[in-house]
Amino acid sequence: MNRLKNAEKYVFYLLIYFLYTFIALEIIELLYAFIKALIDVSDEDRLFLDSHQTAAVIPVFFMILIALEMIDTLRMYMKDHTLQAQGILVIGLIAVARKVLIADLAHGDPMISFGLSSLVLTLAIAYYLVRKAGQQKASSE
Repeated sequence: MNRLKNAEKYVFYLLIYFLYTFIALEIIELLYAFIKALIDVSDEDRLFLDSHQTAAVIPVFFMILIALEMIDTLRMYMKDHTLQAQGILVIGLIAVARKVLIADLAHGDPMISFGLSSLVLTLAIAYYLVRKAGQQKASSE
């Protein structure tokens, strides 16, 4: 049993290491996209980033946020050996927000827009309820 706990601990450390490496690479990619946007001013109406450059930068930014939230969730699991529903819901909300921002909803299938909006609404309600339950539990103790 002790070996299993040690193996689990090392797997979590390895996952966190990979996530930090992923974040470092994504930050480099984000910096590259910004520098490239500053050098290549292709649209006369915008000072720095045009819509295509913004569409390239936003997903990278949100992937960094998702990875940071995943690290926080893994740390909480390592500490308490319980999954925090609030953290999982935040990851889901960020992922869906990323999808909404990069999706071409004007030219896509209306059912995709409906599905994404219902997913955002469901995750937001679930987050609210989990947070409210946590606050009520903390105030009763």
